[in-house]
Amino acid sequence: MTKQEKLFNLFSPIINQMGYECYNVELKKNGKRRSLMIYIDHPDGIKIEDCEKVSREISRFLDEADPIEGAYTLEVSSPGIERQLSRIEHYQAAIGEKIDISLFKPINKMKKICAVLTEVDDKGIAVQFNHTTLHFNFTDIAKANIHFDFD
Repeated sequence: MTKQEKLFNLFSPIINQMGYECYNVELKKNGKRRSLMIYIDHPDGIKIEDCEKVSREISRFLDEADPIEGAYTLEVSSPGIERQLSRIEHYQAAIGEKIDISLFKPINKMKKICAVLTEVDDKGIAVQFNHTTLHFNFTDIAKANIHFDFD
């Protein structure tokens, strides 16, 4: 289990008890700075006040439990319109949606694909792209997000 999965499992019960969904947890490093990003969701959407409330509660927990070594900044946010798909549940909820996929290595000379997600299993996904079904293992996917047209 990765550090991020452990943190997700640690924070989820706290966030769920507050009436929100813990959508994702990321521990990011940008140069010497580290950030703990917690993404929360709710059927009615997320407001800044929701993020502040969760941030205060998680901060209290972090002060007591201290599960992360070293300095970092805590940030709580919504997953946004172009939400990242990183857990199998995210992919399952996005079946029928158009998604943007970035691959680690090119497949059919493509490293980035925008396609409709049609299937998800424990190994990967299937998408509809130009009237063709393509299959990708999760290990092939560098990043996937819900596609959003700005038109």
